[in-house]
Order: sequence, then structure tokens, then C-alpha cells
Amino acid sequence: MRPVKKIVYALPASVLFVTLYSLGREGNFSGEAKDGFLHTLASDNSASEMMHITDETLEHGSIIVAHQPPQTRKSRVVFVSRAQIKPIRYVNRPLPDPARLYKEANPQWMSWGPRLREVRDYFRYLRTPQVNCRKLKRMGGEVQCDRSGDGEGMDGHKYICMEPAFMLTQNQGDVRECLTLSFGTHFETSFDEVMADLPCEVHMFDVLDYRPLLAAVNPNVYFHQEGIAAERRVDIYSNSNATAQMFTLREHVSRLNLTNRLIHVLKVDIENSEWEVFKDIANDPIFNAVGQVALEVHTLDLVKDLNTSWSKNVPKEEWLQVTQAKFDVLRAIEARGFRRVLYWDNYQRAYPYFDDTGARYETSGEILYINTNWYDPAFRKRLADQGYEFRDVLQRY
Repeated sequence: MRPVKKIVYALPASVLFVTLYSLGREGNFSGEAKDGFLHTLASDNSASEMMHITDETLEHGSIIVAHQPPQTRKSRVVFVSRAQIKPIRYVNRPLPDPARLYKEANPQWMSWGPRLREVRDYFRYLRTPQVNCRKLKRMGGEVQCDRSGDGEGMDGHKYICMEPAFMLTQNQGDVRECLTLSFGTHFETSFDEVMADLPCEVHMFDVLDYRPLLAAVNPNVYFHQEGIAAERRVDIYSNSNATAQMFTLREHVSRLNLTNRLIHVLKVDIENSEWEVFKDIANDPIFNAVGQVALEVHTLDLVKDLNTSWSKNVPKEEWLQVTQAKFDVLRAIEARGFRRVLYWDNYQRAYPYFDDTGARYETSGEILYINTNWYDPAFRKRLADQGYEFRDVLQRY
């Protein structure tokens, strides 16, 4: 595919010209515009009547993107060539194909199927990024003297994608324009503090009632002694002699009067209960309103009862059952349009897993998922039509 060579503003500011070196007669049409994203364009009459840029095509032409008045939130694109003027409709912004990119860098890599063949495939899957974020930022974290955490001694931090689609940098000081839900804070609130400084409205949740100082001193931070689960219930914690009310994500949103507000960041660090929770979330329409997920995942089942020698006496098929169940949940998250930007191991000396070859794997790690649907103006418009609040400037993004 040949890149876009230049952009000229020959019409009013609301009209954008993108000039291309080559255009085909039939097929798909896609190219890169000024914002750096690949654009796919389809005919107003039929999505199959599109044009495709290839190295073999020779015709020179232009694309005109004419933005309609702000009230309509629509764009109209017109293809212009020497021979014809053809109306084009904006379809979507596809992200790079991670399978193709990874296979080019790793010739032995094979596409993921629905079933894992080896336990090690699960960890290899986690460590394979699916998409790229061009502006990652580390949020919070503290240095650990025992070098636990990310291997460099940092723990408690998350990475967040700061690209414009996720609306974390253009809120102009209004905390209602950014919402973070943080499940499983325990005593580590550095992530929540940085998110509050963006600024964001931050709701922290934990089953322990320890009254974090951050919620007491920052009026935009709230603490709730509640947990998240796949159903409403009361959990009893024998090690702390405490009980906690558990709600689904949808119930939390409703009870806190956050309905129809976008959840810009959903942080979940709930010590191996994330699998039950995301089975529920991945099947709930409310997941569309989540921009990105900072998720800690665990495979402590591989060291049953936290006994590292357990796996030595267990059939390989049972190991696979453990990882396959978790793999299925992660694939359900992906089915909703989320893609993994990065993963890193959380090193804990007491709970490593060793497979049948003696290779070591960490039984907890951190994932950042981004909702790729948020790059799609048509998807965002559907959310707005459902009552979700968008800032005007970003509805035109």
C-alpha cells in the first residue's frame, strides 16, 4: 500500500483533501490520512463498491472529507479522479493486524485457535501484544525493596493509553469528563491518586474498610467498602473476620448514579476473582461504555493451595483445564472489541509455576486492554444515541 503523499486545504476548514499517488478501479479503498490512522472508505450505494490502493494501480486522484454540521456528527467523503467523481461513505478505522505483524517477527508463530495445546501457549498468548498505543503512561506505583512487582522493583502501577480516542487529556479540568472505577485498592492508592490528578472522578472499591486518606482529602475521590462479583451477594472473609457486599459492575454504576456516563478506565485487581467477574462483564452491554481495562490476572490454580510442588503430581490435562478456562474469558473480552496493548509479569517469589520442561512462569501479571471500538465514530455515535455523554470536540474526532 502506498502512503498518502500530501494533504491540501483547498476548501473551507470543514473540508479535507487527501491526495494519493495511486487508486484502483474496484475493491476496497483504504489509505492513511493526516491523523495517522488507516481509513477504509465505502461507496454510498454499496459497501462492496469500494476502491483499493495497490502498488499496481497508476491513476492519480484525491479524497475529499466533507464534515457535516456539528449537529449531525457525520462525515461525507467524495473520491475525485481524472475520470469521475464518486461518492464515498466513511466506514471505519481498522487497526494493524496483530497476527500478521507478530508472525513476520516470529516465523514459528501460529494463529490462536479456540483451544490451547500447551500450558506455555497461554503465557505466550498473554505476552503477545495485539495492538499498539502511541502514548502510554505509567500511573502510580511504588518501589519494592524485595524487587517484587514488575521485575524492576515497581509495583502497584498501571499503564494507561493516553491517545485522544480515550478522552483522558481534554477534560479541561472538569472531573465529570473522566471517570475511573478502581476495584481492589487495598492499601495501594498511588494509581488512584494519579488518575485523580488528571483530573478524573475516581471511585475506589475494596472489601476491607480501611478508610484511605486519599478519599478523605480529595473531594473527587470516593471509597466504597464493597466488592465486584458476577452476582449480588455477601462475601465472608475468615482471615479478616469481615463481610462485604458484592455487586455486579452494572449494579455499581446504577447505585452510584453513574448511569449514562462513560467509564474511561476500569481497573480490576481482585486476587483471582477477576475470571468470575469478567465472565459477567463480557456479556453485558455496559462493557461498550468502558474505554480501557487495567487488569491483574492470576493463574494461582496452577500452584494449588499455593504449593509449588502440586503441579509435579498432576496430569498435564488438568493444567490445560486451568489455563483454558482463563483463556476463554480473555477471548470473550476480545470478542467485545478489546485488544491487549501490553502485559508484564508480577514477580512473587513464593508462587511460581514450573511446567514439565522446567520452564518458570509467574502466576500473576498485568494486562492493559483498550476498547478499539472507541476509535470508530459510528460506534461512538451509537453510544451517544443511547444517552452516553460525549464532549462536543471529541464527537468530531
